[in-house]
Formats: sequence, C-alpha cells, structure tokens
Amino acid sequence: MKKMNQTINSSLAAIAIAVAASTSALASDGVIEINQARAEAGNVTVGDSPGFPVTLSAKGSYLLTSNLDAGAESGIEITAPDVTVDLNGFKLSGTAVDGSKGINSTFVGSRVRDGVVQSFNSGGIHLDDDAVVENVRVTDSNSHGISVGNNSRVTNCQAVRHGLRGIGAGNNAVVSGNISQDSFIGIRADGGVIRDNTVQGDGNIGIQAEGRPTVVINNTVNGDWDIGLAMSSSVGYGGNSISGGTNHVNNNGVQIGPNLCGTNLCQ
Repeated sequence: MKKMNQTINSSLAAIAIAVAASTSALASDGVIEINQARAEAGNVTVGDSPGFPVTLSAKGSYLLTSNLDAGAESGIEITAPDVTVDLNGFKLSGTAVDGSKGINSTFVGSRVRDGVVQSFNSGGIHLDDDAVVENVRVTDSNSHGISVGNNSRVTNCQAVRHGLRGIGAGNNAVVSGNISQDSFIGIRADGGVIRDNTVQGDGNIGIQAEGRPTVVINNTVNGDWDIGLAMSSSVGYGGNSISGGTNHVNNNGVQIGPNLCGTNLCQ
C-alpha cells in the first residue's frame, strides 16, 4: 500500500508539473503573458510555431512581460477577432527587412496599446475594422506606421519616419491627440473626426481627409509640406493651424471655424 501511495503521489506531482508548465504564461486574471523566451518556444496559442511571428489564434487579452526582438521576421500575427495586445511599456522591434510587419490583423476588434513598435519595413501596426490603437509609438517603416479600418480609433500615439502614411484610418474613425512626424502623409482618414493632432516634418501632405463626411478640428501642421491640409468638399474644418510648406490648404473643404494659415487667417 505504501509503495502504491508513493507511485500515486509521484504521478500526481508529475501531472502538477506538466499543468504548471502549460499554464505558466497565463496570468491570474486570464491574460496570456508573452516574453522573448515564450515567443521563441512557440505554442502561445494553438498553431503558433516557435519563433516569430507570434500567432494569436484565440480571442482574448495578451500582455508583454519583456521586449520582443523579431529579427528579420514579422512580430505578431493576429488570426482571431477581439484580440487585445497590451505592450505593457515594452518594445516590439525588427530589423526593417522587406515584407516584415510589426502587428498585423485582418480580423475585426483588434486592440493594441501602451508600448513601442519599431523597424518593420512593411508597416508597424496594420489592423482591420473596429480597431483601437492607443498610447503606442511606432517608428521606421517604408509603409504605414499605424493603419486601421472602419469604425476604429487611434489616440495618443506617435508615428515617426514612415514611407507612406504615419497614421491612416478608414471611415467613421476617430484620430485624436496623436503626433505624426516625417512621413510622406502625416495623417489620413476616409471619414470621421481628426482632431487635436500635431503633424511635423516634411512630406507630401500633412493631413488628408477624403471621401466621406469628415471633421478636421484643432490640429497643428508645421514643416515643409507640399500641402498642409488636403480635403474633399465634404470635409468641415476649423481651429487648425498650418504653417510652412508650399500650400497651406487646398481650399476644397468647408470652414466651420477660423483656421490659421501661417500668420494669417485662411481664406
């Protein structure tokens, strides 16, 4: 009997160790934790191969607990709806190799917040509809810094040195409180609200609002832009300050309040 009990206890201990190992990345609140070692080991979610990109195939919340260095690969691939990635103040970085993306999703409801995404050649953060990106600094790509679909929100972010758009959004979007610097197009949205942003540096267009009804208010654009504020006829704009560059405003929108072009009111 004693030998049998010892055998049972040993088996239970082995099971406990296996369970602990399999759940070691699961925080007490159900959030799945990701660090460099976990990413390299794989199996963060079902179907996630060792190394990068880390594949998140189940909806839920994921929390970085260290910096992630993806090397020449993409960083995180989201393959399920309603996934939240909390960078938790850490940095996801690559080496700017062609084709690499920082965080990519073609599913609705993705959310990314609170950290840094750096040096992915084909884009920093690319999310689909109903997305939220907040408090993230995204730097150095030959494509878009932050790109989101319809009904999305980008707030309190920084987009720096991107070959296409610093921040791009679809229809019915809110782009608010951001800084975009040294990108070909600073900020573009197809519809919604663009407000309280700062666009700096030089490029083709500071803020571009096209297509559907959009409100562009209380933004600051300065630097050597070909066009500071480019709009379609359905755009209302007011309270903006545009300085420097070749052409402050393309005059296609409707002024809903005074705007400052250089040191004078825009006409």
